[in-house]
Amino acid sequence: LIECQQFHGLPVTGQLDEATIESLQGLRFCSQPDRMVTAELRRTPTAAWLYRGSLPTVSDDDACKAIQESFDRWSRVAPITGHEAQAGEQVDLQIAVAKLDGRNGVLADCELPGPAMQHMRLDGAESYTVTLPPNIPGGRIGLGNVLTHELGHAWGLNHISSGNLMAPVYSSMIAD
Repeated sequence: LIECQQFHGLPVTGQLDEATIESLQGLRFCSQPDRMVTAELRRTPTAAWLYRGSLPTVSDDDACKAIQESFDRWSRVAPITGHEAQAGEQVDLQIAVAKLDGRNGVLADCELPGPAMQHMRLDGAESYTVTLPPNIPGGRIGLGNVLTHELGHAWGLNHISSGNLMAPVYSSMIAD
């Protein structure tokens, strides 16, 4: 419990207090464990992506724009790039809408580096938005932050403690 509180930047009480319970019940970016260790980084610095499915609260065009912008966000801080796969091109990352665990649980997940084609899944039960700021009425979730977090895993990044985009618990307070 103390390690959990330390990792999540909570007051370290050693007790299952209100702040700890609230953190444990928070929206999860993904199904990866809080403390995780990836075995490797992605072997290539670029990825061709393909989007499949439809989110109920975001148009397919807006979803594709959000995916590319998430790749572009990573490109601004690391020597990695991504682009939408063209017809006949090998797909490195397939991003699909799926049923995960229902509304207000795990938002998405992504395979860690290893397979030739990795898979990312977005929970279709969630209420996503591409409008900023994402903490608008109705409890919508910022799709850009979720995609950018999951792309971090696609490149081989672990979760790190609270207050940043690679934290395991979603926060609308992190700038998209």
